[in-house]
Amino acid sequence: MTTPKTNAVEFDTSGLDVWTDPEHFEVTAERIAEYAAATNDPIERHLKGEIAPPVFAVVPVFMSMAPAALSVAPVELLMKLVHGEQDFLFHRPIYPVTTLSLVPSPSDSRAGTTDPPSSFTSKPKPTRVNWSTSSG
Repeated sequence: MTTPKTNAVEFDTSGLDVWTDPEHFEVTAERIAEYAAATNDPIERHLKGEIAPPVFAVVPVFMSMAPAALSVAPVELLMKLVHGEQDFLFHRPIYPVTTLSLVPSPSDSRAGTTDPPSSFTSKPKPTRVNWSTSSG
């Protein structure tokens, strides 16, 4: 009898709960307007790119998650990784001519469970976002 072949995936847990290097995202009126149009947002100020819709906040965070994910998961899984949840805590609106600095960190969502390592998942800790505008 032969033993079934498994494709075990090894995760590097040393990247858990470690903040990544900052990623910078330039907010422009064009990006805001494109997002509003793509999401069928009917609000005129969003369509004009004057102020970002609240869920626009996912745009800069999405790209900053790759380095955090790859600090734990093997690169060959990058296109197979799925995030499970996100929370938005709004402190102020996002306007054009803003630079967001994002610093995500993966954490182990198995904490406190008996899930075996083969079912490892990770979710980001809250992403720190710093704000600046071109006018200072």
